[in-house]
Amino acid sequence: MIDTAAGSSLSDGPDPTSSPADAPAPAKTAWRCELCGFVEEMDALPIGYGCPVCGAPRAQFKRIER
Repeated sequence: MIDTAAGSSLSDGPDPTSSPADAPAPAKTAWRCELCGFVEEMDALPIGYGCPVCGAPRAQFKRIER
């Protein structure tokens, strides 16, 4: 669409929905069950969390970066 008063396109300028190409992707925190290998993606495991696959307690999970 052209703004006839200013003589420019209304769509000029950066796309507000796009991110800069040089911005690093945020690291995702994940937790791997040491007994069965199940991976849960969340910032922190809640107290009392247990593996939904093998039933291992929260203490059996090790933090990994993805």
